[in-house]
Amino acid sequence: MRSAWHFFVQHSLGFIFGFLLTAVGVLVGVGAYILTMVCLAGAGFSAIVWCLNSSHVSEWETREARPVALVGCLLILAIFISAMYGTWYLREQAILQDIHGALLPDTLVTPATPCDEMMPHYRNAVLFVFGSAASIVTSFPHTVLQIKGKKRLLVDKDPSGGGISLSVDIFDQDNKLVATIDHNEFSINQSNYSLRQRPNRSSLIVYDEYKNEVLNVHYLNSGAIKLLGRLHYPEATVSFTERGVLVGAQNFSNICIGNFRTDFSVN
Repeated sequence: MRSAWHFFVQHSLGFIFGFLLTAVGVLVGVGAYILTMVCLAGAGFSAIVWCLNSSHVSEWETREARPVALVGCLLILAIFISAMYGTWYLREQAILQDIHGALLPDTLVTPATPCDEMMPHYRNAVLFVFGSAASIVTSFPHTVLQIKGKKRLLVDKDPSGGGISLSVDIFDQDNKLVATIDHNEFSINQSNYSLRQRPNRSSLIVYDEYKNEVLNVHYLNSGAIKLLGRLHYPEATVSFTERGVLVGAQNFSNICIGNFRTDFSVN
């Protein structure tokens, strides 16, 4: 009876193992990385069970079988964990290479800003960091930049909860659309940019066709976004630098904008 059970288990697991590995090859090819990792986990589990039911190691009462089973299981586990990590890495790289995708909050500490003393007075406030300048936001949607009555840069609460989202159109110096971010979902005009970098899933850097950095946004954490760049519009150009914000001929540095409906307005 026991030999018949081992025969059934070995052949069943062998079939399952082969099927799952075949599925892994197909799923990787079509970019279904989550399902690939599920199949890898199933294949690893079936391989470990197969190992434990092998005629060489199934007799746990024998001292010689125990180290063989242990080493075999650990080796199988290591192989499939490595394969799952490799699949996860491929998935992350595919996401970073896509020109569409959400900016997710990082886990970085909010940098020191001129708003540090005021922030404790605002409950559930969100901080927008522009180099040496900063803005405190308590109501949403919030207009960061308005030019000639048109809202150009908006901040809103993430509809899914726990986070903030950014909406902005990015133009180059010839007023050609380079990128659009709508509630953290970004879309890039491939014909009008020369380079796009995503160091991680919380950052986006876009250069125009002249290799000028037009946008550098980092979703620092669920309560802060840092934005640098040079925003060109037909009506005006606004620069966000580490030294502050240049709006037309006005330079805003080392300031805290506290709970206004619009931070920067150009008329």
